[in-house]
Amino acid sequence: MVSTLTTTSRPPMELAPVPRDPDERFAPDLSEGAEAGLYLSLFELMNEGLIITSDETILEVNSAVCRLMERNYCELAGQPLASLFPSERAFLSARAALFIQGEMRGSLRIKLPGGRERDLAYVAAARIRPGVHALILSPDPVTGGIPAKARAADTVWPRLAAALDQPALVLDARDRIMAANAPARQRFGVTESALTGQPLATVCSLADGARDTGPVTVTPADGSPRLHGRLIVGPEPGWRILLLSGAAPMTPVDARPGRVFRHHPQPMLVVRGDDLRIVAANEAAARAHGQPRQALVDRPLSELREAGASSAPLDPGVWHWRDAARGFRAQTLVEPLDGAHNEWLLIYDSPQQPWPASNARSTPTDTDPLTGLPGRHTLHARFEAIAAAPAPLGLVSIDVDGLGSGPEGDALLLAIAQRLNLGIAGAQLARVGHQRFLALINGLATVNEVVRAAEQLRAALSRPFRVRTDEVALNAYLGVALFPQDAADFDTLATQADHAMLAARLDATGRCHFHADALNTASLEGMALERALAGALKRRALTMVFQPVADADSGDIVAAEAFVRWPHPELGLLKPGQFMPVAQHAGLEESLGFLALEMACQHAAEWHQAGVKIPVAIHASAAMLAHPQMVARLRATLAEAGLSPAAIELNLPESALLAPSDAVRRTLTAIDQLGARLAVTGVGRHALPISRLQSLPIHTLKLDRALVRDALDAGAQAVLDATLAAARCLGLAVQAVGIETAAHADVLLSRGCTRQQGQFYAAPLPADDFAQLL
Repeated sequence: MVSTLTTTSRPPMELAPVPRDPDERFAPDLSEGAEAGLYLSLFELMNEGLIITSDETILEVNSAVCRLMERNYCELAGQPLASLFPSERAFLSARAALFIQGEMRGSLRIKLPGGRERDLAYVAAARIRPGVHALILSPDPVTGGIPAKARAADTVWPRLAAALDQPALVLDARDRIMAANAPARQRFGVTESALTGQPLATVCSLADGARDTGPVTVTPADGSPRLHGRLIVGPEPGWRILLLSGAAPMTPVDARPGRVFRHHPQPMLVVRGDDLRIVAANEAAARAHGQPRQALVDRPLSELREAGASSAPLDPGVWHWRDAARGFRAQTLVEPLDGAHNEWLLIYDSPQQPWPASNARSTPTDTDPLTGLPGRHTLHARFEAIAAAPAPLGLVSIDVDGLGSGPEGDALLLAIAQRLNLGIAGAQLARVGHQRFLALINGLATVNEVVRAAEQLRAALSRPFRVRTDEVALNAYLGVALFPQDAADFDTLATQADHAMLAARLDATGRCHFHADALNTASLEGMALERALAGALKRRALTMVFQPVADADSGDIVAAEAFVRWPHPELGLLKPGQFMPVAQHAGLEESLGFLALEMACQHAAEWHQAGVKIPVAIHASAAMLAHPQMVARLRATLAEAGLSPAAIELNLPESALLAPSDAVRRTLTAIDQLGARLAVTGVGRHALPISRLQSLPIHTLKLDRALVRDALDAGAQAVLDATLAAARCLGLAVQAVGIETAAHADVLLSRGCTRQQGQFYAAPLPADDFAQLL
């Protein structure tokens, strides 16, 4: 076979397997049978294209198909059928129409080289044999060719299927299985072709199958224990995606196989919905009530709970429980175990707030004596004080496993409190149970920022904790509710957050759960991006662009600033602002920063070897500065590139000046002694900490883009003049970032700021294009 479609003569085709001659333009492989050979022989003489395909793979094509799709035979035969289509979504729709719904005529949109697309009319011929199909293609007279355009990336299925360890099934509007990811195929012990097109009932049934989204109970057809599931919006209108949890729900008997339930550190009960009798209790519940587990089973819930503590029998909240000798208060979660609400799961805190049996309740202090954190009442008051503000609020319910007791448990609780307090700015933390916390997130502008902040809390708890000489990994479950979208008052908001946290516990995937299903989908997509970014870092599949820094007096290029880019296979070329939050959530910020530093040094070394010795600036994250080997790695990177330290400038975030630790101070001093330069970015956004500038080895201040953008405004000019005056007094260089117009360049130049950078001079360019400027 050859890659071009040149016209050559060839002998008549035979209805028997023949060997391929590599010099022939097309010679069909008839090993699949005489029927396929007959199709190919006939259609090789006609203009219509013919594809012989299985459900997943292109088996044979004729020359007309190669012409229609502008590819050679080797680029089509044997390739995945999905490779013909511009997206996974288009492939799923086409496969459903052709092989499942049995449509005989229609139009397919296929992709052409160079990002173009084309519509082809099709006629589906009778199946050649089970699982092997024939498609007759011709140009669509209505639409024809379609020019290249930006295509919105699939937002659910491709990333979901690749990222999830959970089984996932794509269902059409008639509950037929359109696609299944690898965990789903493994769970049901079949290949995808055996699942595709089958009714969902062949593998499982849903207790509430009519709903479009939300949690459902799934009963496998093979008789195995029921599963928890969740429905989310699918890739086509009316379609749904079913996600299956790996943990089976508890059955209404006490002899439960689940060790997770029996040995869970929090008290847990299962009660029947009709008579509120206890059908199961775990070991923690037995300890809480001072009775054996067997003694709790089949007792009415009212014997363990103070009467009249709630207006409804199963309302969540602070319940008054009884044990053998006294009573105790506990925040109690209530969650149905199935769609029919036949069973309910109760999870509550271990006894720690006793109350007199006479109901003369004492008022407990609202400050936790161990961690010093406020309690629920203080957080409630804080919520009331800020709820009238227009900015969104988020309430995060946090439950942590593995704390243990004694000095080690107390040390872990202190470490958790400290880490959560440092997790995000603007979050108010409260301890509301032995291993439970609430975090109120405020001061952020958008819902997306609140969601991102919740993910930062999750990431903070995912890292191991050090207790003495040991590292301890904890399981943390986070549920998030938003105000005012999910609830209009604090108590309801806390209940919704608790429900979301319980869903996170039952899901056991380690991700945040949100009360709003749409945000759960966003969280799943975030997990997919985290895994994709980790893979890109491992493969070093990042690129770098460079923006020149100009001397506004002479117009010469005096430096370059490097920016990393991530060429995502579906989302295109992503900027740091689009994937740095993902890196921070996944703990990849440090690895990303060191890789970017290596890339910047390699490019700078090439220019220096060519005689163009300009410094290159690159971002250094807080995670890099806190790394104990930061200076050693910088020295090794420079040595490997054969680059002088003076050729590199590290951009530090302004936050590095606010409260640098002693270790960060020592790192900055060592970098300065090595000979590399240090710059602070975002200057002018907040009050300039002059005293800290004097105590740190900073060389350059880079003005915040917003200050530069408003430089034509008289009010902003006063701030600009004060910043420039302070820099001159300290002997620091100043660079303006974000110069967009000549007017902005002139007003900065008139105030003595000659180092300028922005779109007015040049956009960030690939390394080769930037080299042409030099």
